[in-house]
Amino acid sequence: MFIFFIFRPCYFDVQVMVLSGILLGLEVCGLVFTQLAMSSMLLHTMGALIGGAVGLWMLKTNRVDCENWDLFSVLAGKHQMSEAELQALAEKDPAYQETKRHQEIDFRRGVLNKIRALVGVGRAQEAYEFYRQKAVALDDWQLPEPDLRNLISAFHKQALWSESIPAMAELLRNSSRDVTNVRLKLAQILVQKEHRPAQAWNVLSKVSPVAVDARQRDHYAKLKRVIERSKAENPYDFADADW
Repeated sequence: MFIFFIFRPCYFDVQVMVLSGILLGLEVCGLVFTQLAMSSMLLHTMGALIGGAVGLWMLKTNRVDCENWDLFSVLAGKHQMSEAELQALAEKDPAYQETKRHQEIDFRRGVLNKIRALVGVGRAQEAYEFYRQKAVALDDWQLPEPDLRNLISAFHKQALWSESIPAMAELLRNSSRDVTNVRLKLAQILVQKEHRPAQAWNVLSKVSPVAVDARQRDHYAKLKRVIERSKAENPYDFADADW
């Protein structure tokens, strides 16, 4: 501020809120003495009230960004906080958390739609790599079981046996449904395509031969015979197997 005091210039600092309060107070006092007569003081006061209401509305609806120098932020001490402190404070806000939740839902929906599109055009390997990449970014998000099964089927249609193994292992870990057919298929791939009979037995041993239907029991018996022949030919391959 700059004023003349008895022909002597003076400089001093004053907060915006203090100056605004003094000026508004002077206008209100003038209105009281003039009994609310039409005057510049009345217009100034009306402008302050209307402007304050509009400013508050713009601030609360995020139509302006005061960079934490608005009245509410200053009173809360936000103007003195670091970026990390401001971020931590914002994350506690229920509105922020709700917005974040909706953003994550929309992001996951977009990821899932892209995976489905890739599977639909036969690009199973690209779809699985994209899924694993996004799963890490989404705190180990898991592909819905029907989509994971469709992805495994797409691998098998393209004879991508080795590439299907991680997806099948994930399905076995997380599925709440009967996975006997998945275990049998994985054991078959490990024996016939990967030539890893010991690992095939580890998978097959978790299937109860008395709790399967006739077709599954026949499949189980055939795989077990193949694995037993491999064990007889190369017993050292089964040293670490749960035989």
